[in-house]
Amino acid sequence: MRSTERYADDRLPDNFRRFFWDCDFSSLSWRRHRSFIIRRLLELGDLEAIRWLIGKTGARGIEKWLRTHHGGGLEPMRLRFWQARLDIPASVVDAWVQAGNESVWGRRIKQ
Repeated sequence: MRSTERYADDRLPDNFRRFFWDCDFSSLSWRRHRSFIIRRLLELGDLEAIRWLIGKTGARGIEKWLRTHHGGGLEPMRLRFWQARLDIPASVVDAWVQAGNESVWGRRIKQ
C-alpha cells in the first residue's frame, strides 16, 4: 500500500472546504486535527457534515468530545440540540451554557 493510499481516509471530503475557509484545507488531517475538525463541523456543519462526523466518531464520540471540552464553546442552540440527540442531562448543558455566558465575550454582550 502506498503512503498516499494509507492516509486517504485521513483527509476531509473536498466539499467541506467551505467550513474551513480560514485554513489551509489541504493540510488538514483527521489524525492531527481531530478536535479542531469536530468543533468546526459541530459549529458550522450541515446535515451531510454531521452525518460524516457521526460516521467517523459515532454519536458517543461526539458526546465524549462535548463532555471533554465542556461544550466546546458552541452556541446554546447547538448545545441544546446535542443535549436532546445524545440524552445529555440538562444540568450538564446548563453549566456549559452558563460558562459561555460568563466568558469575556458573554459578559461583553450583556453590557
